[in-house]
This record gives sequence, structure tokens and C-alpha cells, in this order.
Amino acid sequence: LRAWEEAFIQHQEGRLDDRSWKAILKYYVKLLGAPAMQKGWALRKDYMDDEFAAFVDDLALEEYKTR
Repeated sequence: LRAWEEAFIQHQEGRLDDRSWKAILKYYVKLLGAPAMQKGWALRKDYMDDEFAAFVDDLALEEYKTR
């Protein structure tokens, strides 16, 4: 999640292009759809950048499927 947070900040500051950001975002939205990841996020989000945490909390997560 720290790598995602860093990508978020870099994208906000114009150092990460939209194409790369969209690919990263799709990956993490799916990953965060897993119940274990949601629990991990709930336990760790207070250690993240406030803007990033608010961004993640506002995302519409997709159900994580293994097949």
C-alpha cells in the first residue's frame, strides 16, 4: 500500500503520467476488493497520508474474484 500511496502523491504532483496511474489504480481497486485487504486497510490507513486515505475510502471497490 505504501507503493500505491507514493504513486498517488507522484501523480498529484505531475510526476506520474495518467496512463501509468490508471493501470496502478485498476490493480489496487481489484486487490482492495479482497476481504483480507479491506481488513488490512482498516488497520493501517491511519498511518497513510490523509489525502490518500480519504481517496481510497471514497473508491468504489470491485469484488475480488480468484477465477
